[in-house]
Amino acid sequence: YESFSIQLFKANIGQNESLCVFADHYPSPEGTNYESLVTSRINIEFGRKAIFGVCRVESKGVELIQVADLLLGAVLYDFKLKAKLIETPSKYKSKLLKHIKAGAKIKSFADGVRDGKFHIYKFVGRNGQ
Repeated sequence: YESFSIQLFKANIGQNESLCVFADHYPSPEGTNYESLVTSRINIEFGRKAIFGVCRVESKGVELIQVADLLLGAVLYDFKLKAKLIETPSKYKSKLLKHIKAGAKIKSFADGVRDGKFHIYKFVGRNGQ
């Protein structure tokens, strides 16, 4: 979880941006401190105070995190549809995805998007997938 978070921050923090991070609470291995590890690694990487602080929260109790989960779910659904991983698409998920894409003026998230509103990175693993 820590490595993935660091990779995401490195790819998404702008040159003149600084963040305060609210992350969904996900268990970390005993003896590690997610908040300190992520903050220090990013600040060292950027050579400045790029992250002011990290706070993990239970997503069930924070509406903003729930909205982020919905947006992320819609983006992932677009990837799954393009990869033909879904035999029978859900009309509700498809409707939400269509609404988000229309509002964002984006045809598809599945090839990656980088504009003023979105930075969707299509990760390609070592095996090319």
